[in-house]
Amino acid sequence: MAKKIPTEGDTMVMDPELKDEKDKSDDESQDEDEKDGSVDDFEEFAAVIPQIQAEYDLGYKFIKVKWDAWLVRLKLYNNQKRGKEDIGDPLLFTILQTVLASLYTDQLAVTFKGREHGDDETAENCQMTAEFDSEEMMKEVTDYDWIWDTLFFGRGLLLMMEWDDETKTPIPEIIDPLTFIRDPDAVSINGERKKKGASRFFGREIRMTERELKAAGVYKNIDSLSKADETQATPIEQNKQARREAQGYDVLRQALSGDNKSHILYEWFTWYKGKRYLFTLGQDRTKLLRVQPIKTKKWPVIDRTLYRTSHDWDGVSIPDLCEDKQR
Repeated sequence: MAKKIPTEGDTMVMDPELKDEKDKSDDESQDEDEKDGSVDDFEEFAAVIPQIQAEYDLGYKFIKVKWDAWLVRLKLYNNQKRGKEDIGDPLLFTILQTVLASLYTDQLAVTFKGREHGDDETAENCQMTAEFDSEEMMKEVTDYDWIWDTLFFGRGLLLMMEWDDETKTPIPEIIDPLTFIRDPDAVSINGERKKKGASRFFGREIRMTERELKAAGVYKNIDSLSKADETQATPIEQNKQARREAQGYDVLRQALSGDNKSHILYEWFTWYKGKRYLFTLGQDRTKLLRVQPIKTKKWPVIDRTLYRTSHDWDGVSIPDLCEDKQR
């Protein structure tokens, strides 16, 4: 029987340590934008580009074999490209959805109760706030995707870096394992209590339109980005195409123009000169677009595992257990 994954409250608030340190500045002053703490002057970070290139190459060579295996399993999960006369075996789908149904709820199960006389009004206010936050954060969607990734890939990753000033709620984002490149020596994102086994670096490929880049207000050098990288078939883009093929779609990529033109970017978390940073790069990881200091003692990513294996990142996933039964 699958070990129950905690779902309630996981995305309601940030990790306590991350939240407590959210507004703390580094001891040494940095040239930072008052709005989000991003750095405006990139000159002192020129040396980080070859460092990131080396880390990316190492991480990619390590994770590529996993990507290939996961793509095969996605076809087993639901292969719409198979011949219409063929009969598919839904074993993997059935088991994964059965376990997921036992772990997932789309209703907020957290309740607040007063401990002493007179606490009822405070508890009621906390309950209403929690319900509002859950709805604004689309927690039911986030929880489903997070649990699904955990069951299928063995580990689910949730990025907690953004904040909605209008609703006063965090904006959680699920990291797609098929775009995620990591430190081969890592056992988890933040390691154990003494930080052993923590990731030294990790990152992902993303796509953003010019409109999104400009609206974010934290990216520099936007106008210098290549005008021809939208249709570039990067390894991670090929993973996305393989997913579409498994769903029965033909691979089609056509460059767009104007506000909807997209660029291939790389978000990379790493250490540089003794500090944690998030770097965003374009032009095949050769041009810095954003330098964001990480002001917490942990990386702002929460990872959860299904069946953890001691001293190991991957653990055991549901496809690990039943893939050979379906072939």
